[in-house]
Amino acid sequence: MALLPRSNTEFADPNYWRSFFEKRQTPFEWYGDFNQIGSSLERYLKPQDAIIQIGCGNSLLAEQLYDNGYRRVTSIDTDQGVIDKQRSRNANNRPELLFERADASRLTYEAGTFSAVLDKGTLDALFPPDADDATRSTVKSMFSEVQRVLSPGGRYIVVTLAQEHILQKWLSYFSETHEFILRIHKCAKCDDGFVMPVFLLIATRLKAPMPGQPILELSLADAANKAKRMSSVDELVENVRAAQEYNWFCHMCSE
Repeated sequence: MALLPRSNTEFADPNYWRSFFEKRQTPFEWYGDFNQIGSSLERYLKPQDAIIQIGCGNSLLAEQLYDNGYRRVTSIDTDQGVIDKQRSRNANNRPELLFERADASRLTYEAGTFSAVLDKGTLDALFPPDADDATRSTVKSMFSEVQRVLSPGGRYIVVTLAQEHILQKWLSYFSETHEFILRIHKCAKCDDGFVMPVFLLIATRLKAPMPGQPILELSLADAANKAKRMSSVDELVENVRAAQEYNWFCHMCSE
């Protein structure tokens, strides 16, 4: 698709995204929609959750969540045009959905407002491998805001391709807080257009800080299997890399 970014810097450029949504009028779903990743998301979301989706774009995810029983969903984006379209599309059939123009790195909500923060592709778009200091600072601010607005027991869920620089940034920040259990979950289904597997990064906030090594878990199988405890960040990252390489191998064998 010609609309897709040609470089990592375009991925993180707000002007690129404004142009993208102006040119593409139909909803666009990074890494699949609820039909493809919903079975994985439902393991970590509850119908009563107060959810904030950061960087919603023109995705249908909020309305798909609503139609599947999740009624307390707030979605934010920095692009007012996108927010206006989302409001217009959902005003009549889904009046409880909220769409607001806001910056995830400077949220105005009170501490503990949400029990789930959902990021579908935003971190991947915002944080390229060659991110400069300003971008790194923005991502750190976003993580800090996520931590602040999450209630105890709340979950920060990132839908991602789990590139190593993304994993290292996410794991480094949230493990150092000692306030989160960290799990990486490989989605059972994803968009057929992606060769690489789609993952969920789940940071579950504890009621009180836990000293020492954080709990690190990996779930590579279907919902019938339990997550496996990892002994270190390096072991967790290595197992994710192995799963990615296996997917690539299977793809090459099918060509």
